[in-house]
Amino acid sequence: MAKTCGILVSMTTEDLAVRLRSAVARKRQAAEVELHLLIEALQPDSGIRQAEVARITGYSREHLRRVAREHDIPSSRPAPGQA
Repeated sequence: MAKTCGILVSMTTEDLAVRLRSAVARKRQAAEVELHLLIEALQPDSGIRQAEVARITGYSREHLRRVAREHDIPSSRPAPGQA
């Protein structure tokens, strides 16, 4: 028996495994939602500057650029010599 907050709780290995799988699934789903919103915010026509996305999320701008490259999001500015 495990003791939780002063209450004795009987927990089998299977119960723990089910709870762990459920927690991991919830965390993965939350991460997928966050990534989807991040990708939307990084779109050039979103109206949100990359610096603002970095401030809100806490991610570095380099990390945001890497995410943008991985998801084929074009830069809002043309590369030098391509204007």
